[in-house]
Amino acid sequence: MIQYMYALDSANKIHHISEVTSTNRYAQYFCPGCRHTLIPRLGKIREHHFAHKHETSNCSFESYLHEIAKYVFYERFQFAKTFKRPFLFKFWQHCNTPKTYSQYPGLEDIDCAEFFEREIDLAQYFEIVEMEKQYEGFRPDLRLYSTKHDCVLLIELKVTHSCSEEKIASEHKILEIEIQSQEDLWRLKEDSLEAPFKQLFRQEGALHITLHNFSEVAPEQISAKCSCRERAIFGTKIYPRSHRHRVLLRSSQVYWKLKDVPRLHQQHQGNKSTFLHFDVVDNRTVEECKSVYYRNLKTAEHQGVKVIYKRKNFQTAYSQKEERTNRSIQY
Repeated sequence: MIQYMYALDSANKIHHISEVTSTNRYAQYFCPGCRHTLIPRLGKIREHHFAHKHETSNCSFESYLHEIAKYVFYERFQFAKTFKRPFLFKFWQHCNTPKTYSQYPGLEDIDCAEFFEREIDLAQYFEIVEMEKQYEGFRPDLRLYSTKHDCVLLIELKVTHSCSEEKIASEHKILEIEIQSQEDLWRLKEDSLEAPFKQLFRQEGALHITLHNFSEVAPEQISAKCSCRERAIFGTKIYPRSHRHRVLLRSSQVYWKLKDVPRLHQQHQGNKSTFLHFDVVDNRTVEECKSVYYRNLKTAEHQGVKVIYKRKNFQTAYSQKEERTNRSIQY
């Protein structure tokens, strides 16, 4: 006979067997899976547990786990909401710099390997929790909703079946929590919900959590704090002095930071007669930076931009310098 650790009372409130004493042992308890009567076994030899009062063939342990998990999550959310206790959900997102900055000329291959651990207090972020309510053509196990943020989070509890393709295709954010034992029920009741880093590294003894339709990149307000935004760059910009000539705005020895690029690019945007190119100067000497800078000027000329050099013998000097410079420098 299966030893159940949890039962529901007549008000659908969860009770762990540890909460049952001689005072309340004769209250009515029900199985969440089949709704039949459970009775507490509080003997001195076997571990205390609930058991069906009568044998039943239409109740499975998997149904019990799935149903009780919904009540555990629901009650934990309501308790945290009422008493202002944290109900933390943690997950990882990587810096959005490669995605955001690759649009700027010269930074198409910019990279950043930084990841951020995000933390949301579900009880503070969301106001409403619903269990087994019809929603947009399907019935999620639980639905969290925020009127303030206009955001929906679906909770799916996996015992035997994974989240359906139909629900995933809805594009709503889905938090899928795997429940395989009554120990997992306890973890759901007490622990933070932590999605593993890159979905690859699951901590031993932690709940197995899968995320669907969550962005892999952190929002700008988070990514803006990344150390990569402090990387030194220089920009080659050529702007029109008149309808015939263009002159240099910056030299190769004047540097900005990566975080300055959107502002600089915005100043350039819409002016088709201006040439703009950014280069990261990590691990490059001043001479290497100058060489890249000179090559940018040549690129501008190949694009039809007429460059007025301050030194008349610049082109000759550049040709001699180019011969001495390692042509493998990438920009």
